[in-house]
Amino acid sequence: MAILMLISTNQVREPFQFLADVVGIFEDSHSFTPSELERFDFITIMGGRDDVANRLNELDVKYAQAFFNETNSRWQFDDPMVTTQIIEVWSPDNRTWYQVVEPFKFRWNIGQLTAEEKQLLATFDIFHPSVESAARKLMKDLIAANPANGNEIKDLKNQTP
Repeated sequence: MAILMLISTNQVREPFQFLADVVGIFEDSHSFTPSELERFDFITIMGGRDDVANRLNELDVKYAQAFFNETNSRWQFDDPMVTTQIIEVWSPDNRTWYQVVEPFKFRWNIGQLTAEEKQLLATFDIFHPSVESAARKLMKDLIAANPANGNEIKDLKNQTP
């Protein structure tokens, strides 16, 4: 079993830390300090720490760096060596890329999960098909958090880093 450590009500510091943000993933054998137990919330997920972390990383949006090519005035993933700008970009599908304007301190949040979905995550392995939807809901929506993160970089359309 893995344990997710979450931002609790007294730790919220918007726009950097939101209620139910996942601060860390731990093995269920981890001993939390009294201070951690007092300051954070916790949820148990079926699967080992590494399995849960790997699965969440698989489901997460993809990040890359993009370079502005001075020669052809286009954005690209390969460093053209004649660049004036480098930006961080993200993609939900590896086809459409958006500029990261306001990154998250913590990439995952359980706030959108229903009680039933939390129970699924605690009962079934993180790779089980029945938890796919719940696991995907852990991913934060970069555009909802900051509409500026929705600026599509059209030069990168259908390119892969």
